Amino acid sequence: MKPFSALAATALFILAIAEPVEADYIQPHPENPYAIDTQDALTATLTAVQCMALNIYHEARGEHLNGQYAVAMVTLNRVASRHYPDSVCGVVLQSFQFSWTHDGRSDQPEVDSGQWRLAYNIAYRFMEGGFYVPWMASLTHYHRHDIEVYWPRLRVVMHLGDHVFYEPRRG
Repeated sequence: MKPFSALAATALFILAIAEPVEADYIQPHPENPYAIDTQDALTATLTAVQCMALNIYHEARGEHLNGQYAVAMVTLNRVASRHYPDSVCGVVLQSFQFSWTHDGRSDQPEVDSGQWRLAYNIAYRFMEGGFYVPWMASLTHYHRHDIEVYWPRLRVVMHLGDHVFYEPRRG
């Protein structure tokens, strides 16, 4: 089966999902829900929404919504798999699974940036709003298109933005 092209994936996406607008965003309370109270986000006690938001932000900020949703779906699909930890934070913070957790750079998001607010609100939609993208239900892995990997037990499903997404091979 030929992998989805970004154009085909975008067409399917537009039919199924509306882009969040600023008015739909979670509005900050006196204690800012976007804030992570530490210099190093990985040392904080985080909620599932914060872990998901950090993963979307660090792995796909600047990507089209399809790419950000696909990162969220990979995270949720791993939570549902017996091969990974059974919590969002467990999956996101599992050793050497996502490059931003071990690249030596600061993990603190720019909490006043539009990209962090978007990542947080996408995470909130997935974690608290029951948001789900059925045609991404099998995705478990991805990497940037400029990185070569050898994953013989996986097959390419689609290319979205700067990433290639995979699912386990069947049989």
